[in-house]
Amino acid sequence: MLVATVFAVALAIVTFAVIEVGANAYINKNYLSKENKTARENEYAKELQEYVNRNGLSSTDIPKLAEWAQGNRYLYVMIHKDDKLLFETGQYEEPEKKPDGEEQKPDGGADGGAEDGTDGGAEDGGGSDGETTPPIDKPSTDNEGENSGGAAGESGEDKEDGGSLGSGITVNMPTREELMKYAAEKEAHLITMSDASVLVSMADFTEYLYYDIVNIAAVLMAVIVLVITVLLYSHGVTRRISGIAKDVAAVAGGDMEHRIRPDGQDELGRLSGDVENMRSEMLKNVAKERAALDANAELVTSMSHDIRTPLTVLLGYLDVMRLHAPDGVMLDYINASEKTALRLKKLSDDMFNYFLLFGGGAADVDMQEYDAYTLLDQMLSEHVLLLREQGYEVEINIISLASRQPSARIVTDANLLQRIIENVISNVLKYASRSHPVLLSAYIEDGKLLLNLINRISDSTEGVESNGIGLKTCRKLAEVIGASFETWVTDTEYSVTLRIDILEDEG
Repeated sequence: MLVATVFAVALAIVTFAVIEVGANAYINKNYLSKENKTARENEYAKELQEYVNRNGLSSTDIPKLAEWAQGNRYLYVMIHKDDKLLFETGQYEEPEKKPDGEEQKPDGGADGGAEDGTDGGAEDGGGSDGETTPPIDKPSTDNEGENSGGAAGESGEDKEDGGSLGSGITVNMPTREELMKYAAEKEAHLITMSDASVLVSMADFTEYLYYDIVNIAAVLMAVIVLVITVLLYSHGVTRRISGIAKDVAAVAGGDMEHRIRPDGQDELGRLSGDVENMRSEMLKNVAKERAALDANAELVTSMSHDIRTPLTVLLGYLDVMRLHAPDGVMLDYINASEKTALRLKKLSDDMFNYFLLFGGGAADVDMQEYDAYTLLDQMLSEHVLLLREQGYEVEINIISLASRQPSARIVTDANLLQRIIENVISNVLKYASRSHPVLLSAYIEDGKLLLNLINRISDSTEGVESNGIGLKTCRKLAEVIGASFETWVTDTEYSVTLRIDILEDEG
């Protein structure tokens, strides 16, 4: 960014210099050529003569001459009559009006006298024809101009630059002395007025107007170049940032093979390179993790097979021993061994199922639409019968879903739902008290099917082994089928709630 800013500033300076130097050189070479300058002054003289003729001006109509001069700001004019200065640009002020209506001369008496009180005279004693003229400062190169009037349109304040006629927007105007010198060197123009002929010396300096225009244009172009350069750089940076964002979004969306190519050697280039390195490392880690999961899957599958095989054989031997063992202590040992073997088999199955859900294995999901009441009736009836055979009292409160909502249908995987219910019933057989009923209910609430089971915890469960795999498996299976599985445990009571979305009635 710093390099781009420096480049933009340098380009703006070069633009300013090129416009300034080129345009000024053109003005100096063409517009200020002797022929063009003389032609412009001749045109001004012609315009003044037409103005005099049109208005019938005499040599005493100084206010009208001043009005014409003020309309040509970039023109210096001196008017002489019989070697007497009648008018000079910037050295004339309108006479003030006295309260009684008499005209007040800028430099003295109302009768046209000079500062020394003489009648109608300037410093040389007055005009030869005895005419009265407004007081005009004589050309001077000393400090006489300090008390003279201001430039045409100016307030008449003293000039600190030695007689400058004012300032342009960006450049200083030429001084009065410079213009007088130039006008004196040029051939005077003869202007015929109604009472006499006068000599008019002119100095055109309209080039200062164009100097102003060139300076302003150069500054504006430099600013435009600076802004455009910065905007182009910012647009490029924004485009590159958008590209990096799209690449990162593709990787975040799961496309780990999407490569992020570094763009440039600046901060953004280094950032995209770092993101690419991170993606590569993540890809390597995912590959290592996948390899580890595959190894674990193979290990768990082998262990499950290796454990189930001897357990199956052991259970067969125990069945044979039960047939030939006499009643008494030996039979009790055989029954205890069989229970231990069955518990080991159950733990092996739980471990295998847990690995399939949490260890990276994919559970087969077959989502289908079912009637909620019919499906629950089929799944729960077998388990209720098992609980009652084991000595549990079961209270069922399944509200007729068909009567409450005829279109109470759910989308689920029946096999995975059956596994959830089996795990819940297994916990009841392991932890529930037989002295209190097991409450089983199903109902519809807020567009969901709720299956709720509540049992009292047995006082003799302290020695029962538990690894918590069963409940974790239930939660994961519920997530797979789009349901939720919640449990609440107190000191005396255990509750399970399974929530399944019901399809909305399209009719």
